[in-house]
Amino acid sequence: MNAKTTGLRKRQEISSSNRTMLLWVVAASIAISFLLVATQFLYQQFTYNAKVLGLKNKAASVLVQNISNVADLKKEFNLLDTEGSKVSSRKVLNALPSQLDPSAFGTSIQQVVAPKSGVSLEAVNIDHSVLDATDAAPATVTTPTPQELKATIAVSGTYEQVASFVRNLELVIRPIKFNKLGLTGSDSNTRATLEVTTYYQPKKTVEVKKEVVKQ
Repeated sequence: MNAKTTGLRKRQEISSSNRTMLLWVVAASIAISFLLVATQFLYQQFTYNAKVLGLKNKAASVLVQNISNVADLKKEFNLLDTEGSKVSSRKVLNALPSQLDPSAFGTSIQQVVAPKSGVSLEAVNIDHSVLDATDAAPATVTTPTPQELKATIAVSGTYEQVASFVRNLELVIRPIKFNKLGLTGSDSNTRATLEVTTYYQPKKTVEVKKEVVKQ
């Protein structure tokens, strides 16, 4: 009887030990799983924060460089207005206007180029298709490029006066491309029709943008 009781008690102790061991194994497995998940989460957060800091440092570096470039550009630009400079800052700005100005272009031909050449200015016609397209375009863009302004100019005078008009038109501060030149009449009475293209460039906008960094 005592032997049976002792054997039963041993089996109970072994069973209890097995249950305890199983509980410890389960608890250890849960702890290890939690540790692995937490480690993975912390690693992802670390890499994400490192990526964000890298982009912030890059943006800060670009900003510092831009500020330095602005100071250098301002210094170089101001040199144009110093004594002895052959070109003024105003002439540089007028060479490529920041907005479409057909009236100013026509006025410069009427009041400067034509009188200087001695010709009679008959007409300055602006290509209206360009004007219609420009009305729909923004006044400022992030990446500006030169835009065309096409015009047809008609003048009359002697051949020498017309030739002088063409030369003077080539010498204006604005870039002008001659697309077509038609001459009619005689040396004493010549009529010229010029199809030309000049340019302007919209202002550049500086945008401060927010960027979402994805994990």
